[in-house]
Amino acid sequence: MKSSAMRTLFSATVVLGAACGVLGGVVIASAAEELPTSGKEAYERGCASCHAAGANGAPAVGDHAAWGMRIAQGRMTLYRRTIAGKGGMPARGGTQWPDATIRLAVDYMVSLNK
Repeated sequence: MKSSAMRTLFSATVVLGAACGVLGGVVIASAAEELPTSGKEAYERGCASCHAAGANGAPAVGDHAAWGMRIAQGRMTLYRRTIAGKGGMPARGGTQWPDATIRLAVDYMVSLNK
């Protein structure tokens, strides 16, 4: 295959891979998605879908007994588990948000459960 044809094929693959959100097994954040700017906004846009009512085994906001033992493990542990995923919760709570945004959401939920 000629090098110009190879470049075209590669470019088309990159565009197609990026459009699907995956390129070489790496998830690509959508450029159109605006990140939450506060923990409350992150909670409302992502976490609340499970944590508001305790769906899928998630500790419900306001369930101080369920949150107490988690909070006692320390925020770094909460951050790591949220970023990596735990139990029924997928990594990053199913979002593509960066670590800083995940920490905002965790901090907000902790503040609601003290």
